[in-house]
Amino acid sequence: MELTQTAGTRSAWTRGMAILLIALIAICAWLLLRATPGRAAACSAEVNYTGPENGEWGKKENWSGGSLPTAAQTVCIPEGKGTIRVVKGSAEALAKNVQAGSGLLIEGEATLKIADNESFSGRSRIGELTIQEKGVLAMVDAPLNVRGNAVIDGEIQGPATVGDNVEYEDPTGTMTGNGVIGPNFAGVKGKLSPGTVGTPGTMTFKSHVDSGGEFTWVIDLTSNASFDRLLVTGGNEAFLGEALVEGVLHYSAALHQKWQFMSSTICVSCGKPSKGFEIVTAGESGNGSLELIEVPAVGPQPPLLEVGALDTQAEVKVTGTSNGTGTVEEYAVHIEPGNVTDHLHSSGSSASGRVTSLTNCVTYTATATVKTSVGTSGPSTAVQFTPHGAAGCSTGGGGNTKGGGGSSPGGTEEHVASTPKAVEELALGCSGKQLVLNDVYIRGARVAIEGSAAKSLAGKTVKILFNEKRQVATATVQPGGQFATTAPLPPARIRNAVSTRYSATLGSLRSLHLKLTRRLLLEPPKASGSTVTLSGIVTPPLTKPAAPVVVEEQLECGRTTIAKRFTPPASGRFHITLSLPAGAKAAIFRLTSSVAANSHATKHGFNTFSLPLPLTIG
Repeated sequence: MELTQTAGTRSAWTRGMAILLIALIAICAWLLLRATPGRAAACSAEVNYTGPENGEWGKKENWSGGSLPTAAQTVCIPEGKGTIRVVKGSAEALAKNVQAGSGLLIEGEATLKIADNESFSGRSRIGELTIQEKGVLAMVDAPLNVRGNAVIDGEIQGPATVGDNVEYEDPTGTMTGNGVIGPNFAGVKGKLSPGTVGTPGTMTFKSHVDSGGEFTWVIDLTSNASFDRLLVTGGNEAFLGEALVEGVLHYSAALHQKWQFMSSTICVSCGKPSKGFEIVTAGESGNGSLELIEVPAVGPQPPLLEVGALDTQAEVKVTGTSNGTGTVEEYAVHIEPGNVTDHLHSSGSSASGRVTSLTNCVTYTATATVKTSVGTSGPSTAVQFTPHGAAGCSTGGGGNTKGGGGSSPGGTEEHVASTPKAVEELALGCSGKQLVLNDVYIRGARVAIEGSAAKSLAGKTVKILFNEKRQVATATVQPGGQFATTAPLPPARIRNAVSTRYSATLGSLRSLHLKLTRRLLLEPPKASGSTVTLSGIVTPPLTKPAAPVVVEEQLECGRTTIAKRFTPPASGRFHITLSLPAGAKAAIFRLTSSVAANSHATKHGFNTFSLPLPLTIG
């Protein structure tokens, strides 16, 4: 009897454990079904993405069934597919509902339409989301939940209906950009910073805005005239506008603290004016928080100056290189002899003008500066030119091309760096610095990095930083002062971003930071005897007709000449040769041109330029 009772007890215990195990399995299954797409291993819907990583939405072969999703179908993009691209010019991208465990990128002038919220789990969910400028995510009464980093430079369109049409919910993620969000927006978890974190920008909201206690609005402060803006349109005032931010700037001790909101609801349709969030000091209860980040003001770098000599006049063009954190107010050109300063008022990337009342056959020296809201740059590299009439000048005149105007009154002797110190100055880009990053560019599957340092630093180790924070490579300074290395490629989605930059450090020395990509790429110059070969590419689309490429040359610091002008082929790739004068031991080359913004606007281009690359000879 005792034995029977023990067996029955064990049997009951076994049955209980089985029931508990089944319950645990059911709970785990339920949790998996509710897992966000970014965490789930896979998903399944009416139409599933089956194509390669980083593929295109608009290719039929990338979808189950061999046809594109329609506005009546739920779409699944499983985890591990990289970033799926909605490409401009391809077939219209449609879906009823999107469940994306991978990233989604909408290119400029491309649109993805999500029809409604009746299928799957109700709310479309996307991992990382990037909408480029002029790209559109159209939400037709379809709520959206974003669960990864997001860059919104385009627009999320949709009606301002009741409820949160766009939610951002990533505890470790950040939403950035200079775009527009049309539907109601709710910040649930994570952060939002206009522009990028560290670069002021503007994010615009057209409807109701709210945030929860685990959401942080990150605001960059550079100066009283330069800071992030969060704008609510439709008659509402900016809810983090100039009055609030300029007032906060006076409390320098609070800049690195987190502030909290007592009330964070901004409602366009409520019929009452709103000056902004009511903020209290950290520690109080509130709904969402405000983190103010003080961004050091960065002044502009010397601009690029071009001069064309005419009869008693000169055409001048000034192009900004790096304007720092300020906004451009004006460019100025200073000319000697005569102490003439011509102010070229422009807020754009360049300005042009004409200087008059000059004397023919007199060699002038011109420099340029750019003034921004932060400060005024140092002078550009000096350019010498000689105005002349139709008959030219007996001393060789012409002044704005190599061999003319740069000569002394007694002949046409070339000006070249003739001492070791002068050669080292050229190798350092005439920058006056001991550490210079000359070039960063994509070469194969790596980032190629080249720079120069003072010869006294030979044998020292240079650290290469990505976005001035993370070390990605090191290099050793060679006896001649040069250093070179490579670094891993950054993610494809940020390679062309303005904020993707590299810099070099050595002890307390720090170089300027360089953008990874540019429209005019000059490869490292190569010398053979007195001949220099310049190769590179002007990235299409080009203007029609193609704008000429101007090759600027420095054979000694403080003297720039135009060595050549040429028209690039339709492919943009070029390969040219130049002759150097006898005795030249170093040179700097820089190319300028104009390119089309896109294939639909080829009549008018915008200015582009290569990095100035030094070359030592012999």
